[in-house]
Amino acid sequence: QEASAIAGVYSIQLLSTDGGPRGEIGAQINAGNVDGSSLAYPGYATWLSGVGLDGSGVIVAHVDDGADETHPDLAAQILPCTGATCAGWRGAHGTHTAGIIVGSSATLDANGFNRGLGVAPGANLIRQIYAPVMAGMVDMLAPMADSVNNGASVSNNSWGPSVVAHGYNIDTLLVDAGVRDAD
Repeated sequence: QEASAIAGVYSIQLLSTDGGPRGEIGAQINAGNVDGSSLAYPGYATWLSGVGLDGSGVIVAHVDDGADETHPDLAAQILPCTGATCAGWRGAHGTHTAGIIVGSSATLDANGFNRGLGVAPGANLIRQIYAPVMAGMVDMLAPMADSVNNGASVSNNSWGPSVVAHGYNIDTLLVDAGVRDAD
C-alpha cells in the first residue's frame, strides 16, 4: 500500500514466473483488445484481418544472429536471401525475435491464446546475420543494402546493448545514412 502512494507508480504486479504475456496475449494488449477488466482475450488474428494489417505482402529484413528456418512458427514465412549478410545460422535470440515479428503457430494454450503468434503473421522474413560483416564501420551499410536488394521494406535490428553509451558516433551516423539510402 505504501508503494502505491508514491508519485509516478501506476501499477504494482506480481512478478510473472512464466515469462509474462507473449504471443497473442501481448499483441492483443498492444492493439487495445481487452475486456472491461483490462484483460486480453483471444482473437488477434481475426482483428488483424479485420483492419487489414496482418503483414501480407510485406517483407521484413531480420538482421540478428540468424533464425531457425525449420521452426514450425517460422518455416512458411522465411524467404531466400542473397548477399554477404544472408546466412543459415540458427541463433536462439534471432529465432525468438523472428517469432515476435512473423510467428504463425496454430498451437493454443489452456486459455485459447496462440502463444506463437507474431504481430504480423502474414508477412515474410529474410534472415540476415550482422556479426561477420560488422568488423568495420563501413560494414554497417552491408546489411541495409542486402535488405533492400532482397525486397525488404521493413528491417528489424536487435543488436544488443552497449556497456557504455557512445552518443552520436560514426556508427550511428552510418546507420542514419543507410536508412536514407540503403542501396
